[in-house]
Amino acid sequence: MERRLVVWPGWLGGPDDAPRPEWDSPAGEWLAQAQVERLVAPEQASRTPEVAWFGLEPHLYTTEDGPLAVGAMGKDFPGPVGARDTLFALDWMTLDADNQLALMDAPTGEAWQALTAALKPLGTPRLTLAAVRGHCALAWHHGSLDLGVLAPAEAAGKPWQTALPQGDGEPMLRRFIDDGINILMEHEINRRRVDEGQAPWLVLWPWGPGFRPDWPSFGLPFGSPLGVVTEERRVRGIAHWLGVPEQALDCRLEVMPTPPDEPEEREYKWREWAEANLDPRAGKAGPRISVVHTTPDGKPGEVVGLMAQGGGDLRAGNGLPFDARALDERRAPRTGLVQAVRQALRAPLGSTDAHA
Repeated sequence: MERRLVVWPGWLGGPDDAPRPEWDSPAGEWLAQAQVERLVAPEQASRTPEVAWFGLEPHLYTTEDGPLAVGAMGKDFPGPVGARDTLFALDWMTLDADNQLALMDAPTGEAWQALTAALKPLGTPRLTLAAVRGHCALAWHHGSLDLGVLAPAEAAGKPWQTALPQGDGEPMLRRFIDDGINILMEHEINRRRVDEGQAPWLVLWPWGPGFRPDWPSFGLPFGSPLGVVTEERRVRGIAHWLGVPEQALDCRLEVMPTPPDEPEEREYKWREWAEANLDPRAGKAGPRISVVHTTPDGKPGEVVGLMAQGGGDLRAGNGLPFDARALDERRAPRTGLVQAVRQALRAPLGSTDAHA
């Protein structure tokens, strides 16, 4: 039986948000018939809370953003990754008129291709620079974790020369940043952006250093292989280090992108997906779909979202709304997030893909 767990991280507001309008459509009927339950985050905090979406306890599978960025590239990362290689995420930033760092979205399309090609000379025998699927990452071969590196959000607002890495590898990493700025400042694309009054892409900032994680193999906890479908860098990285393939298998985890800022656009994208995927007429032979919406700022041990389940062999719904009203609804069952994921993806007893 096809089982799909579709996670929408940060797409659910607080209890004071206006309720979602009812839809006079098959998707609205599916949601009205769904089993809705509240999800409780694991008690122990973790740097990798997304691991819970794989049905695993996050505090047992921790790593940094650097290994996740490299892992997200999978086999496309150029060359092997050694156990003692220090891995970094690379984020794009700019400099304001006072030479202070500022956050910036990554370039796309032709700008991405041209700028990343221009930065290839930053690679050295000790540093491997990779640009894959819209993200950049860096490997310092035979590196060290005895260094201090600011995350982009921490570095923003500081003069760039005062926010540079410190500790082991300091001269090499500072030269990487400095040489990158010199290349980007002279690039035609950035010159044109300045002439047009737009912020240029001037800094490729290394952060989140860590060694590759030594996690146990994922195995078959749900009775059949799990696949992952997502464009989210952190989730792709987790999947890689767990050995979970990026494939639309019959048992799969789908993680949607960060929600748009505008509520109207957010609602439009959610409804567009729901109308294309949620059908109450599918019957018992159809897919079992579990939809999760989480709040932006969930805390350990607290209700962090909702799960709506329908289709396949599931029983009739409980009549609860799949929106922020249910967060404080006492009739809505409370289930641990990890437990809920395991139940949603596990093969039904007696099915052909259920293993003992």
